[in-house]
Amino acid sequence: MNTVLLRRLLVLPALALLIASTPLVDPTPVITPEKLSAKEIHNSLRRTLMTRDWHIDKETSSEYVATLHVRVHSLTIRFVEGGGKISMSYVGSENLDYKSKPDGTRTIHRKYPEWMANLKQAISRDLDLLVIEKAG
Repeated sequence: MNTVLLRRLLVLPALALLIASTPLVDPTPVITPEKLSAKEIHNSLRRTLMTRDWHIDKETSSEYVATLHVRVHSLTIRFVEGGGKISMSYVGSENLDYKSKPDGTRTIHRKYPEWMANLKQAISRDLDLLVIEKAG
């Protein structure tokens, strides 16, 4: 009976690693309202990143590279504006269990999709509020 318990205990750390990571999939782009200028979209994205504690590492007229630091973790994302959308793509991370397999599959900490979904929602919300303010 002790050997069965020991085997189960040895399997637990491996299962924890599998549960802790998820496939890394870049989020779908945020569609930008047609009523906003490129400058308004750019300023809205900048405001959203700053209010959500992202540090802007690089900025051009149509691109940002920004990093989020949470405790001992960091996540760097590239934001590209244009063509009626804002695209977000993974650049790098620290302490988020990022792995790239030989077949091209990438995995990352299980919280990554949630962080990106929250950020995408915040960007969309700020753009929508800007349209409302502009109409008012």
